[in-house]
Amino acid sequence: MSGPESRLNNINIKRVREVVEEARKDPEVLKRKMSIRGTWNLDEGPQFRSKIKYEEGEAEIVVDLPKFMGGGGKAPSPLHICLTGLTSCFAGTIASIASEKGVRLKRLEVTVEAAYDFSKTFGLSDKPIIEGLEFRVDIEAENAEEPELSKIVDEASERCPAMYCLTKPIPVRVFIA
Repeated sequence: MSGPESRLNNINIKRVREVVEEARKDPEVLKRKMSIRGTWNLDEGPQFRSKIKYEEGEAEIVVDLPKFMGGGGKAPSPLHICLTGLTSCFAGTIASIASEKGVRLKRLEVTVEAAYDFSKTFGLSDKPIIEGLEFRVDIEAENAEEPELSKIVDEASERCPAMYCLTKPIPVRVFIA
């Protein structure tokens, strides 16, 4: 497979297949580590900045708390960034699984809605901060109908790294450096 046939749904399926074959021989090739460091701004302006390094470069992410939480509301909030990461990871997993199955997508849009109660954040209750998330997947394919697309979305719910973080307990340690 070469040229345009090596990509489907903006996924390099040739490379994905190569990685799967490598991982069958050595599962360690799929293990990774990531470290994100950010700095809280103690002066005026957006409150948090982080330089994110990725394979082909670096980006700066700027975050600001909403005004009701004491921020300036001048940049995306931490939850905006979190939900954007979650939504993009889920969409990417759906596109990848569709590509694995040879399904050519015509449209893929993922929407997440979150219901919040910030009373715990302000020390006023022990209620859950995020009451729930609802995902809507708008998906259409050239060569697959709803039952197959529904199976792809269900499989993506199980295989998506971000969904895993939401649905499975993950050990978390916090310490002062």
